[in-house]
Amino acid sequence: MMQDQPPAFDSVNVLELRSVDASKILKVSVYTGLAEITRLFEFDVKMGQNQVKISGLPNVMDEESLRVEARGSASIQGVTTGSTPQPPAPTASDELKRLQKEKKLVESAIQRCKSSIESIRSYVTSATAVNIPSADIGQLLQNCETEGAKLDSQLLELEEKLSTVDEAVEAEEKKLAGGNVEQDALGMTASIGLFANEAGQIELTLIYAVREAYWSAGYDVRVNMHANDKPVVLLYKANITQSTGESWTDVPLTLETVSPTYGADIPTLSSWYLSVWTPPPMPQLRMKKKKKAVLARLSSEEDMAIAMSPPGGCLPPPMTSRGAFQAEIVAQGTLSATYQVPGLISIPSDSQNHNVTIIELTLGAEMSWITVPKVDKRVHLKAKVKNASEYTLLPGEASIYVDGSFISKSNIPSVAPQGSFDCSLGIDPSIQVTYHPLIKNASRSGFYTKSSKHSYNQRVTIVNTKTQPVGNLKVLDRIPISEDSQITVKLLNPSLSLPLITSSAGTVSLPSIGEDSASIKTKDDAERPLMAPVKVSSGVAAQWDGADDPQGDVTALGKDGKLNWLCSIPPQGTVNLSLQWEVLAPINITVNGL
Repeated sequence: MMQDQPPAFDSVNVLELRSVDASKILKVSVYTGLAEITRLFEFDVKMGQNQVKISGLPNVMDEESLRVEARGSASIQGVTTGSTPQPPAPTASDELKRLQKEKKLVESAIQRCKSSIESIRSYVTSATAVNIPSADIGQLLQNCETEGAKLDSQLLELEEKLSTVDEAVEAEEKKLAGGNVEQDALGMTASIGLFANEAGQIELTLIYAVREAYWSAGYDVRVNMHANDKPVVLLYKANITQSTGESWTDVPLTLETVSPTYGADIPTLSSWYLSVWTPPPMPQLRMKKKKKAVLARLSSEEDMAIAMSPPGGCLPPPMTSRGAFQAEIVAQGTLSATYQVPGLISIPSDSQNHNVTIIELTLGAEMSWITVPKVDKRVHLKAKVKNASEYTLLPGEASIYVDGSFISKSNIPSVAPQGSFDCSLGIDPSIQVTYHPLIKNASRSGFYTKSSKHSYNQRVTIVNTKTQPVGNLKVLDRIPISEDSQITVKLLNPSLSLPLITSSAGTVSLPSIGEDSASIKTKDDAERPLMAPVKVSSGVAAQWDGADDPQGDVTALGKDGKLNWLCSIPPQGTVNLSLQWEVLAPINITVNGL
């Protein structure tokens, strides 16, 4: 009785496919540092073992990222990747042989033409009146001139033709030496083992990551100063660049704001051991005689350590102070999103920027102006824009347009949905600032203890030439800071008080300007409310700089001597500001910095 035999399979069926010819790109996901490609292959397999060799994959492919999926009556047995063997570069071609032959013919024709010209010259030189009648000399010279002109013209044409052939030969030689640039960039091969239960067609999907592809954010910010609601239109763009060797033609494109990590293992931490360092024994005679003389010449701890080190040896590494290093903040918060670009996109492998519009957003913004007239009398305009959308804004350069005119270039930081960011809108020339010369007065006081007093008055005039009001102008200035207890700085105008700290222990006043704030102690549950601005005049209030920052340190207010005015100026209006302070010090000391 015969037992059933398993079905007989043919030998391994080898299929060789070239990626760009035998597949289509289903999807491209571009990250900020790489791209992920999804390719679909459709082909027939035989029952049993099949070996699929897919060549023409990019050299910049991350081999660890390669994933293979099969659909059909076949299972994947193994995947390997490697470089595609390249045939030796050709050194000759039919075109190069043709050009070299043409070059030789042209060179020969030039040589014949030069010989003919030289023969005419020799004949005319050797001709004499004895051999040629005088009546025929004129005709002879005319004939020689005519033939020589024809030969000169022919020689010129041949030399131009030779130059053209030389250029063609050089171009063909470079082409043979350089090979196909695109083909050279596609030098990877993936070998996939498949076992098919039956013959038929299957679908094979390759997903792999490639370097040399990225996108960055870019913006156009258009501000309408006459709009009452949502004055900012932000055009969110993506600048896509790739030089992978593959051209992405009519593909669905997805933009990712985070980059995946392939093959990242959790690092291991080794043990840290400490032991007592014991120097090797030193020759006693040498130490007894030389140690005192050497130590007598030492003037620092470093020299002492050198003298105590073993001969020919080295000291253990010195301990490094933690203050010598500064930690680098890599990221704060989680900002990630995926953007699907509508339609199909074509991005060639040309290392050029290709712009794609992600979305156009109409956003609300709070306009404000700021000037630091002591340093720069110009007034800067900025907008605090709220990202009231579902889109995450990545860091990128922005072109700023105000009322249709290009103003400047600015940078937009990372902004999460519903977050806010400050956007500089350039200089506003319609607000004029005059920083008047500083008025100084000096006097002396005291009967027994003489002291000197220096009084200062700094005036600032601001003119709004607009036909609209300016409602939020900040003017920043400063007074000096004392670094010595004998010197007292007193702010006279505006009359700003130092902040108070309210805690469970009661109300504690902060020290005056120039004193050490480290002496102020509060409990952990201390409240630190913001200080309200002090009204100076109609439409003008003053405050310590930083008092309106909810995240600021209230204990530091006034310690740097900086203050600002908040101004609201009507159309064609003028505001006058005055900053007054005095410096008191004993008469017998000289105050440096006044």
